[in-house]
Amino acid sequence: MNLKLYLGKTLVKPQPSEQGFSLVETMIALTTLGVCLAYAMPLFLYAKINNSKSEIRTGALIVSQRVFDSIRSKSFASMPTTDGFNDDNLTGCSFTKVGGAGRIDTANGNRINWTGCTNATTNANPIIMPENLSSPSASEKLQTYALGRQYQTVVTFCQGKSATPAYGGNSLIAADATVCTDKYRKFKVEVSYNGSKVYDLEGNYTEFQ
Repeated sequence: MNLKLYLGKTLVKPQPSEQGFSLVETMIALTTLGVCLAYAMPLFLYAKINNSKSEIRTGALIVSQRVFDSIRSKSFASMPTTDGFNDDNLTGCSFTKVGGAGRIDTANGNRINWTGCTNATTNANPIIMPENLSSPSASEKLQTYALGRQYQTVVTFCQGKSATPAYGGNSLIAADATVCTDKYRKFKVEVSYNGSKVYDLEGNYTEFQ
């Protein structure tokens, strides 16, 4: 009698959780992920740029308020009495000045970057701080440093007291004596970052009896 012995093999069917993705499924998933990232990345970059701009403006606001308060704490007699836009108060500026008129060219957008300007008189007007952005003094840094950034401030007194002559297609701007009297001073604080103006603030200084 011939006996045939069969060795049986037990086949274990993989459970659904143990099965892998097919190549087609993997490619579809990667393609979908790539499309989603392509749409999402610009939004992330836009949000990052907006956050940076917001921080820069917030820092400029902090600096302008510091300068504003420091001006208000000074005595009225120490305030300049002449229009600070006469170009003989500044040297080394990169912007254009009006030849022969003694006025800074403001109408053509040249007075954006104050880099290189230094105060040429002891009673400076406008007042630029810090004059040297790369190496500000300790007091200048304390006044113009905020949120990890170094700003530059320009304070101008009595702007508009003198007439601005016509030039470059711009019409004459008449003088306004009321911006600077024996009891009143008008001033403007401009704050710049990396050579571009970020914020400005105007104020009035009045002497009370």
